[in-house]
Amino acid sequence: MKASVRAAIGLAVLLSAGAGWGQRPLPPGQRPPRPFGGPPGAAGRPERVRPSGGGPGTLGTVPADAGSRDAPLLLCVGLHIEPFGSDVSSLVPGRPNRPPRAADGGGAPDAMGGPRGGGPRGRASYHEADFLRIHIESIRRLDATIRRSGGVMTVQAQTPFTRLCAEQGNTVLSDLKAAGHEIALHFHEQAHLGPACDRLPVSVWTAVMKEEIGWILKACPAASVRYWSGGNNYPGILDAAADAGLDVMSDHKNPHIQRTFPELLAIHPWRPAGGPTEESIEAFARHDPAARIVYLPDGIFADGDFRARKQEGDIAYLNSITGGLVMSLRAARKDRVNVFHMTVHPGELRDADFAPWVEKVVDPLVKDGRAKWATFSRMADAYRAWEKANPGVDPRPGAAAARPAASAPSAASSPPAEAKKTGYITFAVNCHEHFRLEDSAATVLRLVGIFTRHGVRGDFYFTAPLAEAYAAKRPDVVKALRDSGMGISYHVRPPHPACAGFGAPLAGLEGAALENLLRDYELHRTDPVTGRLQRDRPGGYALVKQVFGTAPVCVSSQAADPGVKRMQNRIYRELGARMTLQYHESGTDAESPLQFLDGLLVRPSDFSVTRWRASENGPEQFWWTAVGGSRADPAFDPVARLDKERAAWTLARPPYATSLIHENDFHFSGGAGWQSVYMSEGRRPMPPPWNPDAPQRAQPRAAAEREAIFKAYEALVARAAATMNVVTAADLVALAREP
Repeated sequence: MKASVRAAIGLAVLLSAGAGWGQRPLPPGQRPPRPFGGPPGAAGRPERVRPSGGGPGTLGTVPADAGSRDAPLLLCVGLHIEPFGSDVSSLVPGRPNRPPRAADGGGAPDAMGGPRGGGPRGRASYHEADFLRIHIESIRRLDATIRRSGGVMTVQAQTPFTRLCAEQGNTVLSDLKAAGHEIALHFHEQAHLGPACDRLPVSVWTAVMKEEIGWILKACPAASVRYWSGGNNYPGILDAAADAGLDVMSDHKNPHIQRTFPELLAIHPWRPAGGPTEESIEAFARHDPAARIVYLPDGIFADGDFRARKQEGDIAYLNSITGGLVMSLRAARKDRVNVFHMTVHPGELRDADFAPWVEKVVDPLVKDGRAKWATFSRMADAYRAWEKANPGVDPRPGAAAARPAASAPSAASSPPAEAKKTGYITFAVNCHEHFRLEDSAATVLRLVGIFTRHGVRGDFYFTAPLAEAYAAKRPDVVKALRDSGMGISYHVRPPHPACAGFGAPLAGLEGAALENLLRDYELHRTDPVTGRLQRDRPGGYALVKQVFGTAPVCVSSQAADPGVKRMQNRIYRELGARMTLQYHESGTDAESPLQFLDGLLVRPSDFSVTRWRASENGPEQFWWTAVGGSRADPAFDPVARLDKERAAWTLARPPYATSLIHENDFHFSGGAGWQSVYMSEGRRPMPPPWNPDAPQRAQPRAAAEREAIFKAYEALVARAAATMNVVTAADLVALAREP
């Protein structure tokens, strides 16, 4: 008896013993294929985010305060049917002839690397009758579990499963369609196009995708195939799919490492401006309202590692999905379309775990209106209806939009001829927008992507309230910052009592009493309404350290009193800081640039690419206020400014430079969110109590202006990476301590 048949019969015994649609994980020969490449184990696995009550072996739940019926999350289960026993399509040019399968299932290797007829990498094949039957039975059990809760699936199939169902008259796909599920395409490009698929033209991809759709329709004539998943590293995938008649996509991940980019962990659909590559998601993550494909993000998760989610067993995996649900529900907006889904494979989960999860986690959300079942195509239709009702509105607040038409290149568009790396530059991003959290999160994720693409690291300065908000609602941003190795530093904003005009809690104190209270403000939470300490909750520097798992390197005291500032420096040093600010943009001593104050390195900066005058008598402007839109001025090209400053440097030692920006500067004009809460329109401090829900005075930038700022910023990062040493605060501290 063949090994694949023995394994199939073994599973059949388990199923017939009263088990659910997969009483225990399938034997190795019958599980969905592992990704191509990448480590097989779980070494380096990230920590999981647990939902309420979700300990090891226990299903967690969704807190009652997560989500709202006014901002429902559209929910679906995506089913991937893999290409076990696949062949490269005869439509692929140069496809080699293959010898026929031997009677024992041997023969030429199949399209996924295993013996033909033996499935991917030697696993069982759908050409084996028992294997096909058992997977169909598991699919029907999954259908029954989901339908008991009124749920729906988008069933994504491909050959040889579809071809065999059509040829054998098996009605499983038609039955699923009749039950209200969507039938769609799951496209493993290497299985159907061969290992050189990335070098094939779009026309071949389109032809083979059409061929796959044809087999779906033969197996399920009533299907309307609009959705697909797959082709995630092919830049032409959007054109190929659209030409094949498809208009909805989801489930992006790099199949070689089973991860996706942090920019795609979201809940609001968009129209990708271009296709993905293995190295870059920049074009895919940008929204283009004229694009043909609607992309449905998976939801918000702590990280984009699909493999790690499934390495610790069914309960751990389901709890990771619940954790993503909680984050996604908290991020849902009533003025946008919000989507979320989980992906499973036939026989992957035990019904004894999955059915209780649906009843315990999903059913209450659907019952109270916080979630609604919808197939992927219905999600896309909901987005299209929203799009029609909101022309010109970005579907993802704070996310990337399509770039405006290219303008004439600036004088600095080409790198200087010498392109020699001299000097040091730090990209400091001041982050404080907890009042507009989603815009802040989207900006930070995009900046992480920019720095990563150019092989450098930025320095992100966080306030405690923003770190607290990220930890509670956007841990994916925290994870992206930690995984990418970005620099973490700390600064304060009102109502911290060290800020000018907010020092009432410090009034009348001096000496040890004053220093002790200042220390308490770095250990405990500051009430955003009263400014008083909440000693039962962490806050200040200590909270930022706790959230990011590292001591913020650089600190920025806002105190006007030199004595208070020195007290703060001592406190920050005790807590783990290693650098402080004495000046923001320039002021470094020409002879001794690396100096220490109170045991902390003073952040060096000979010049800054932040603001300047276009002419001797002109006003000083931040460069981003003069990029894009009607006020665009080529005199404020940051790349040209960097080149000019470098060319003007005459000292024998290398220069130290900074580029400063706030995360709100990319998306809003007119100030940061905290200014609307704590400052009057005349920018004077207001007395407590404060209203954290006060209307925001800053205005969102037009999409074209916003994209022009991002484009100019990335050009600056690219130029700096090519001509200078891009360093973080930690790098500068290490440099200062070198012998």
